Amino acid sequence: MDTTGGISGVRVQLIGPGPDGQLGTADDVVVAETVNSGDGYRFDDISPGAYTIRIDPARLPAGARPVFDPDGTNDLETMLTMAQGQTVSDLDFGFQADFDLATTKEMASVEGRLVTWTIDVTNVGAATAPGPIVLADSIPAGMRVVSVEPDTGLRCVASGTALTCDWQGDLSPGASVGVALGTEVERNGTFENSAEARSLSGSTEPNLVNNSDSASATVQVSTPLPFTGLDAISMTVVGAAPLVAGTLLLRRRLPQQR
Repeated sequence: MDTTGGISGVRVQLIGPGPDGQLGTADDVVVAETVNSGDGYRFDDISPGAYTIRIDPARLPAGARPVFDPDGTNDLETMLTMAQGQTVSDLDFGFQADFDLATTKEMASVEGRLVTWTIDVTNVGAATAPGPIVLADSIPAGMRVVSVEPDTGLRCVASGTALTCDWQGDLSPGASVGVALGTEVERNGTFENSAEARSLSGSTEPNLVNNSDSASATVQVSTPLPFTGLDAISMTVVGAAPLVAGTLLLRRRLPQQR
C-alpha cells in the first residue's frame, strides 16, 4: 500500500487488532509506522485483514487542520480492509494551514498624566495572513491621543476616541507589525484600553479568540492644595464681659516654611 505526495515529517501509523481480534478496542497495536518524506507514505507486505490508518497529530505542522480523509470524518484516521495481494494507493489525508492574527496590547509606562501603550499584531498561524489588515484601538473616555508611532508601512489615523491603523501588505507566519501610542489623561483613575486586528481580505480566519487584547493603567497625580496648613492662631480680646470684642488671625503657612 502506498500514497504519494504529502507533508514532510508526518508520522503515519498502521494499527491492527490486538489479542481480542477486534479492531477499534483498547488492545489495538501498532503494526507498522512510517514518516512521510513528502513523497507519500508506504506500507509493504501487509497481511490480509482489517486495519486503521492513523495520522500522528503531534507531527503535523503548527496551525494545520484536517479538511479531508477517506471516510469523511476528518478525525486523522480511516479504516482499511486488505485482501490477499491487494494494492491500495488512494488513502489520502488533506490538511489546510491557516493564518492566525494575535493582538498584544500592553501598558508601557505612566509618567504623570502621560500613558504610553504598545500594540502588536503577530501572525501566529502556519499560513500567510492576506492584507489588508486593520488594527482598531478604542480610546477610553477621559483620555486623548497625543502621539502615534507606527512601524514602517503601517498607516495610522487618530480621530476622537479611536485609533485606526491599516497594513496593506500580507503578514508572513511569525511576522509582526505594531504601533506605540501616547495618551494623556484628563482625570485621575484607572483606564482600560482595548485593540483588535482583522484581515479584510475576505479569507476565513478560524481562530478569532486572540484577535483582541486589552490593558489597563492607573493614574493618580496629586494636586497641591491652595493652603497647606496653619502655623499660628492668635486672638486678642478687648474690653470686659459681657461686651467682648475679639480678633482671630489665621496665617498661611507656605510650603517652603517649616
